[in-house]
Amino acid sequence: MLVKFLAFVLTIAFVTVNLTAENAPFVICKDRPSSSIDVRAEVNPCNVTANQTCGLIRGTDANFTLFFTPTINVTGPIERLIMAKFNKQMKGKDVDVAYGGAVPADNRTFLIDTIDNTVDKGLIAGQKYYHNDLFNVLASSPKTSLWSRYILRTTVPCKKSKCNYLRHPGELLVCVEIPVTLD
Repeated sequence: MLVKFLAFVLTIAFVTVNLTAENAPFVICKDRPSSSIDVRAEVNPCNVTANQTCGLIRGTDANFTLFFTPTINVTGPIERLIMAKFNKQMKGKDVDVAYGGAVPADNRTFLIDTIDNTVDKGLIAGQKYYHNDLFNVLASSPKTSLWSRYILRTTVPCKKSKCNYLRHPGELLVCVEIPVTLD
C-alpha cells in the first residue's frame, strides 16, 4: 500500500513539474537503431537558447522525461545511461564520456495514464511509456556546449570494454541527443 501511495505521489509530482517542461530540441541517435517509435524528449528547465540548445545551469537539477512506444516486448530489466558527446573528434570518432554509468530505470519508467512502474513487469510492444529522471548538473562542470546523449536499453551483463554505447550487447530502446549549453 505504501509503495502504491508513493508511486501516486511521484506521479502527481511528475504531472505538476511536467506542466512547465519544455519540449527539448533533440535528435534521435543515428549510429545505432533503437526499438521505439513516437519518441519525444522534455527537459525542465530547458531555456532554449538563441542557438537552439537547452540551457542548463551548473549546480542545479534538470528533470528529463522521455516518451516512447517500444516496438518489441522486453521481459527483463532496463537501464538508463547518460553520456556527454563533445563537439570534437579523436581518430575520426566522437568523444563520448559516460556520466556516472548505467543505473536501473524500471522504477522510473511508467505506462502512460497509470501510476504503476515497470519493475518486474517489462515493456509491452505498442504501449506508450514515459521515463522520468532527475539529472544533477554538477557545479564543477565547465561552461561548455555539448550533446547530452540519453539512453534507455535492456540490462545485459557485459565486460567493461564492451559496455559503451555502440558495442553494448543489450537492446537499445531509446536514444536521443539533446544539444546542451552549461552556464
